[in-house]
Amino acid sequence: MANTKDDKDSQEPDNRSQSDAAPAAEEAMSNTPSEAEAETEERSGEDPTALDDDQAGFRADSPADNTTASQAPARRRGGLLGPVIGGVLAAGIGYGAAQYVKPEGWPFPGIAGLGEEAQATLRSTRDELAQTTARLADLEAQVAELGAAGDAPPDLSEPLQAIEADLSGLAGRIGGLESRLNEMDGRVEEIAKTQVAAAGEQAAEAVSAYEREIAAMRDELVAQREENAQLAESVASVADEAEAELDAAMQRTAEIESRAALMRIGAALASGASFESALDQIQGIEVPEPLAAVAAEGVPTMAELRDDFPPAARAALAVAREVEAQGDPGDRVGAFLRNQLGVRSLEPREGDDADAVLSRAEAALRGGDLRAALAELDTLPEPVRDEMSGWIADATARADAVEAAEALEQSLNN
Repeated sequence: MANTKDDKDSQEPDNRSQSDAAPAAEEAMSNTPSEAEAETEERSGEDPTALDDDQAGFRADSPADNTTASQAPARRRGGLLGPVIGGVLAAGIGYGAAQYVKPEGWPFPGIAGLGEEAQATLRSTRDELAQTTARLADLEAQVAELGAAGDAPPDLSEPLQAIEADLSGLAGRIGGLESRLNEMDGRVEEIAKTQVAAAGEQAAEAVSAYEREIAAMRDELVAQREENAQLAESVASVADEAEAELDAAMQRTAEIESRAALMRIGAALASGASFESALDQIQGIEVPEPLAAVAAEGVPTMAELRDDFPPAARAALAVAREVEAQGDPGDRVGAFLRNQLGVRSLEPREGDDADAVLSRAEAALRGGDLRAALAELDTLPEPVRDEMSGWIADATARADAVEAAEALEQSLNN
């Protein structure tokens, strides 16, 4: 019994290790549950004391076989250490995969294939680990059954060696996976740096392109402004020239119209007709008052003045003879006879008497010199001149109008 108690005491640390390792293995494998994991958790949750009691009873019933009894605990310790190692390795795999492999893919575009490959490797490793755990559980179940039956335990060296080989292979694959994860981590960092550098270069190129485009737009704007200024200057110049030409044309038109009106006025003066409408067409020139005063009714013609002069001259000459008759009686007789006969000089002659003055005035009138005729009549005595006041007024109006028309024509020529 002492041996049995000692054996139980020696097995308690291993059982506690197994109990402590089981939750760690279950937590590591919780991210990808499977039937193998469920079976492993169920096996690891069994009471290890029952197995130890059966084994202890078996050793107590067969004290003679010390060699076999001493080998059995050693093999059992090796069998319990396998799940512990597997749990630790599974926890390492789960932690590494959680750090590097994400369900949504890698954080940088263009390397999703690396994440899928790593996930496939992890799934394969987990499957092999689950198979190894199941094999360990089967061995523990076989040992428990043998202990309960009281039979001698079988030789488990070969299965344990196979399990240890599996664990070694898993450890190697885990090491390779860690190396690949480290390599992928480096590649991810390199890709990230490359993308950042490329993004910076693209941004710099975009900024440079925008700056060039803005500079080109500014140059075009400056050129357009200069062109607009030149165009505005050209338009202003053309407008000034057109306005000047228009003013000149209007001035020429007005001048032509004024000349045409002046010709109509001259014709009206010659015919004695009214020229008021023609006077309204004269633009830009002040019309002299003597011309404007007779525009509505017109003036007597030279022919009319010539025809009206003899009767006016005879009446004036009669007044002059009456004045002469008031003097010497001989002069009165001669004046009476001339009045009765109506005698007057038709040719110009020298002298200051009324007949001589009237003869020179009529001669100037026949010659078309109206101003000279009026000048001669201005030397007559006042009573005689008053007798010719009507004719003198008509002749003066015509003379003033003709002179005003001539002055107006001179203004148009200037």
